Amino acid sequence: MLKGTASIEELESRLPPETLKVYREAFSVYDINGDGVIETHELVQVMKNIGASMTENDLHNLLQEAGVGDNVDFHAFLQIMFSTSGDATDDIEQSIRASFRVLDADGDGLIGIEELKLMLQKLGEEISDAQLEQVISMADKDKDGKINIDDFIRIMK
Repeated sequence: MLKGTASIEELESRLPPETLKVYREAFSVYDINGDGVIETHELVQVMKNIGASMTENDLHNLLQEAGVGDNVDFHAFLQIMFSTSGDATDDIEQSIRASFRVLDADGDGLIGIEELKLMLQKLGEEISDAQLEQVISMADKDKDGKINIDDFIRIMK
């Protein structure tokens, strides 16, 4: 837990439910061994994916000042998300955009079947490729087989 910051309940109440769900899912994707914490190097990747202009050194300094070691739990993760996005998380569209960047694991601006499958597997959901294709086709307005930011915003609003 970062020192001098809001409780997890307060942080969660400040986020739109959809964004909180996406953050939980993204955290689970990066929690590779399922122990409820992500390592600093994994957090660096999350921060890059959401477009945070924070270097690895900046992140290490933030975690050191906050008394957080090499492992970050979900509460600390939320606090870091708020500290890097400021009040922008109060704006629903900006929150949705940040959520998209978290889920876009390879940073290509698209969520494909493999990224969606990986996220769902990390959450313990078993779903066939045919079902995944159906989910993507329902969201994929331009029918390119991937969910882009416009598709994601449309389904999350």
